[in-house]
Amino acid sequence: FEFEGNNYTITINSIDSNSEYVGVFGYVGNATATSLKIKKLTVAGEISTDKQYAGGIVAYSNGATIEYCVNKLQITGEGSNTIVGGIVGYSQKETAINNCVNFANLTSTFVVGGIVGTASFIQNTNYTLTLSKCINLGQIVGSAKYSYISGMVAKSNVSADISNCINLGQISGPATSGATATS
Repeated sequence: FEFEGNNYTITINSIDSNSEYVGVFGYVGNATATSLKIKKLTVAGEISTDKQYAGGIVAYSNGATIEYCVNKLQITGEGSNTIVGGIVGYSQKETAINNCVNFANLTSTFVVGGIVGTASFIQNTNYTLTLSKCINLGQIVGSAKYSYISGMVAKSNVSADISNCINLGQISGPATSGATATS
């Protein structure tokens, strides 16, 4: 499956959902990174959510390739366990993110990353999260004492192949924060 955004912009000002997945693509799953592609899409607007997973393009990726996408959707995660990412909120399987930019300000009480909130693996499996030529320009704010905060990937227990990515956005929060910049 391939979703071609043709460089159009989708503007979102609210998402009314009973689902725990908040994004243009709430849940994409059961695919390999080469079988599901989302590309050339821009998302704009502003939302607040108390749901568990929120992402500018994809809330929860269980395997996908995301290319040439731009996030301008400001997201405020208000739940005690809300995971927010500028491009992908939560990645659980092979995911590749290439040539993507986050311009939006992102805030969460738990996990917030400029490109990916959390990358994790299913028990007894291992995979690699790949980020290439991604840029975060948005402000990243962890609003609780023990928030995970980063310009690229806020929380991960998987192998990550990050190349030619940079964080230029301000990162702030009451907890220890970190900016990721690689070349």
